[in-house]
Amino acid sequence: MKARMLAMVGALGVMSAAGAAEAQRRVDAPWRIGFEVGGRWHHDSGLDAFGATRSPPVTGLHLGRDLAAIGERATLALDVNWNTENFEGRLRDAIKSRLTAHTMTAGLTLRVRTLWWLEPYARVAAGALYSDIDLTPESTSAQGGSLTGDEWTFAGTGGVGVQVTTGQFLGRLRFTAALEGGYQLALSQEMRVHPKALSDEAAQADRLPVADTSLGTLNQSGGYLRLLIGLRF
Repeated sequence: MKARMLAMVGALGVMSAAGAAEAQRRVDAPWRIGFEVGGRWHHDSGLDAFGATRSPPVTGLHLGRDLAAIGERATLALDVNWNTENFEGRLRDAIKSRLTAHTMTAGLTLRVRTLWWLEPYARVAAGALYSDIDLTPESTSAQGGSLTGDEWTFAGTGGVGVQVTTGQFLGRLRFTAALEGGYQLALSQEMRVHPKALSDEAAQADRLPVADTSLGTLNQSGGYLRLLIGLRF
C-alpha cells in the first residue's frame, strides 16, 4: 500500500513538473503577420447620415515582432496595424452618402504564457485616423453636383485578448489566432467638403472657386471586438 502511495505521489510530481515545463516553453516564432475582421460600436449620432448602422464590418492587416522576454513567461511585442470600415447610406432619399475610415496604429503588446500555445495579453496603440466622405445628389449628372472631403485625426486603442498558436508545419510556420476587445479613442474631426473635381479639364477650369463648407464634427470613438488570424514564424 505504501509503495502504491509513493508511486502515485511520484507520478503526480512528474505530471506537475511536465505541466510547468510545458507552460514555460517558448514558441520560437518572433514574427507575426495576418489579417483581422471585427467591428466597432460608435456612439456619435452624426454617423447616422452615412448609413443605417454605426457598426459596419472592419477589416485590416497586421504585422508584429517580439521584442524581448520578460521573466520566464512574459513577452513584449511591437506591431503595426491598418484597418478600414465603410459607411454607406442615403440622406432624405436624395443624396447618396459615403464615409470611409482608415485607422493606422503602432502598438505594444504584453503577452503572458499560461500554456505554450495559450497567451492572454494586453495591448495599447496610437496612430492616426483618416476619413474621406462623398455626397452625391441622385438628380445630378455624373459631371457635377458631388461634394467630397477628407480629414486626419489622432486615434489610440487599448484592449485585452487571448492568443493561441499551433505547432509547426512547413518548417517554422505556425498558425495563430487572437480574439481582442477594447476601446478606440479618436479625436473629433471637422468634416469640410468642396465640389468634386470634374473629369473634363476645360469644364473644371471654367468653374467659379468655391470655399470649403463645414458639415460639423464627427467622433469615431467606440468599443471594438476583433479576430486576428495569421502566421507566426
